[in-house]
Amino acid sequence: TRGNTDRARELLARARQVFRQTYSRRSHRRTAKTYELLALVYKRNGGEEEARQLARLAVQTYEDALGAPHPRVLKAKRELQLQRLLDE
Repeated sequence: TRGNTDRARELLARARQVFRQTYSRRSHRRTAKTYELLALVYKRNGGEEEARQLARLAVQTYEDALGAPHPRVLKAKRELQLQRLLDE
């Protein structure tokens, strides 16, 4: 429902803040996962452009934290491409 989605967006945005404050480096895989989830929430709520920005940020953060060839990076890219948030 719309109320649940709005609440999820609020919670994920708050999680994003907490992760950025907790982990001094931007390149932490938990922060990347938060960006990835937040991108999906925005997409489902019609926030296509913000979702795309967060998807790119998620992938960049995963790459910074784990290295580009890491399986988690490749999985995130594939999942975000399937959601049409990243170009192939």
